[in-house]
Amino acid sequence: MNNIKNYFLKGLLYIVPVAAIVWVIIKSYTLLNGIIGDYLPENMKFLGIIILLIIITVFGYLGSILIASPIN
Repeated sequence: MNNIKNYFLKGLLYIVPVAAIVWVIIKSYTLLNGIIGDYLPENMKFLGIIILLIIITVFGYLGSILIASPIN
């Protein structure tokens, strides 16, 4: 019984961060598409995904400069 509990907790440790990231990305895309969607033509709705990828990349870059570099 103890092994099942350990496997369950390990499964949560793997699933929860991935699910949280997916949830944040979906909510961010929905928010971004709601803001810029009115100004884009219908055939350019994919631009929200590109902008979201750029924003995530910029946050990763800033995090590596401002947070990770002072730690090293």
